[in-house]
Amino acid sequence: MSIEGIISKIKQDAEATAQQILEKYRQQAKKLLDEFEAYKAQKLAEAEEKAKVELERTKQRQIDHARSVAAKKILAKKRELLDKLYQLVRKRVEELPKSKYKKLFAELIAKLGVESGKILVSADEKVFDKEFADMVAKAVSEAGSGKAKFEVEKIEGNFRGLYLDCGKVRYDLTVDAIMESLRERTESTVVKKLFGE
Repeated sequence: MSIEGIISKIKQDAEATAQQILEKYRQQAKKLLDEFEAYKAQKLAEAEEKAKVELERTKQRQIDHARSVAAKKILAKKRELLDKLYQLVRKRVEELPKSKYKKLFAELIAKLGVESGKILVSADEKVFDKEFADMVAKAVSEAGSGKAKFEVEKIEGNFRGLYLDCGKVRYDLTVDAIMESLRERTESTVVKKLFGE
């Protein structure tokens, strides 16, 4: 074999080896590229899933917030309606005819089960007088408390209704106290009837 044949053979072998090495690196590069594409697709899918979950959470937070705001507004309106209802009841009590107003308070005192005391009324009170004290005594006696004795005394203060002073115990029968007690006892029932709750 001549030198040129040997050189040609070395060139062919070198080209074949270079082609093999090049093919090997192409395959490795393709494999790396495929792995990168798979990794990229996986990470993209994970990111999309996280974004969907976060979007759903955000939507739920917004819905929950909107519900909370609506519930607070509804509750405020219900509270306003209840306040108006009890104000109306109070107004009706205060506007009762004189005889019914007296009778209401006489019955309240009779239910206390006391036999005597001072009926303390506001200095500007015109309804509760000696006649009222006698009405209370009669109502208490009819309730089975025997002989009852009450007197009316005017005191400083601007209030509707009365206080009943029985010595060691003073009962608050002002319209404010009666309405507060009425509301405490009836509000849950009123709420159920008005709002079905």
